[in-house]
Amino acid sequence: MADGSSVPGDASNFVDAELPGDVTALLEACQGRRDPHGEALAWSVVELRARNHGMRTTPAFRSLYMPFDHLLFFGNSGNGDLFALAIDADGKIRRSDVFRWDHETDARLWFASGPSQYIANRLASTE
Repeated sequence: MADGSSVPGDASNFVDAELPGDVTALLEACQGRRDPHGEALAWSVVELRARNHGMRTTPAFRSLYMPFDHLLFFGNSGNGDLFALAIDADGKIRRSDVFRWDHETDARLWFASGPSQYIANRLASTE
């Protein structure tokens, strides 16, 4: 990755992934903030660590879903779907694209080309 930014705070110790600078800025700006309906635009570092750990270690998920090792979840929509960044096979996050994980179908759907579009899409979808 170009700028060498890592996940804010101690989250980098868990996910061991570097983030594009605009994504780092998004997580820092939105940590703990919620949309008008109370849903997280981006989780706090503590919640990010806990939720990603849970997604990777819950035994039932292994039989229900494809692996989550290549996704860094950072927010939720309130209906069970989660938002994530793609982690490359070498553990790096090089793209700012945001994907929505559909909890009912296990689909990983493109949602936004970066933080600005992610925020705009999230706020538009909750009105």
